[in-house]
Parts: sequence; structure tokens; C-alpha cells
Amino acid sequence: MRSFKDQLEKDVKDVFLNEKEFADWHEISFMSPPKNGMPATPADPVRMLVIVDDDELRDRKSSASNPTDGVYDADLLFYAQRADFLLNFGRLPVLQSKMKFDSRVYTVSDLQDDGDMITVTLGRKGS
Repeated sequence: MRSFKDQLEKDVKDVFLNEKEFADWHEISFMSPPKNGMPATPADPVRMLVIVDDDELRDRKSSASNPTDGVYDADLLFYAQRADFLLNFGRLPVLQSKMKFDSRVYTVSDLQDDGDMITVTLGRKGS
């Protein structure tokens, strides 16, 4: 018999991150910080199934009561499986770090960890 937690993990893979339903493949990589005068460089990109949610981003921006919370100037919001980041990168994104998403460099402006899923909000201002 499956536990509730096991069922949630299965639903994340089979329902939410199902490329025939909601998810699409995107290339993601973390950027190494600038070092010794050299610019930040991306690690090798990893193809991951994620859900880009323009509607949720628009809703969060329109209801943002604090313009410094990382959502006000955001350009992209996506959902991903937490385990995919840990498996592919060994860590989760970090606020204010640089991330390359489909060949564009962004700054991680907000991160929400919901257990099996994470919500990553990215911005280009100042990137």
C-alpha cells in the first residue's frame, strides 16, 4: 500500500510533470559566479521537464504588495520537481544566483520549496 507521500511523488511525475499534459522540456544550467575578472559561465545545460506558468506570474505580479519581494520585476516562473534539481545539480537554486534557462540568463528572484515541487521565479533586470 502506498503512503500519501508516495502518492504525491507519483502524481508529480505522472500528472503535473507529464509532457503530454502540462510540462515541457527546457534546458537549465547554473552559472558559476564571476572569478578573477572573468565573467560568469554556465555549467553544461540539463534538459528538465518543467511547467512555465505565465498566468501565475501575472497574478503574483498584480497582487505584489511588496515591490522588493522578487516577484515584482520577475520575467519567468516555473515549477520543477525538487528531486530533478538535486539529481542533476546536487542542490536547489539559490536566491540572487544566476541561472540559464533556454539560452537566456536570469537571476533567481524567488524560490518556493513545497516538498516534491519547487517554484522558481526568475528575473532579467540586472542580469
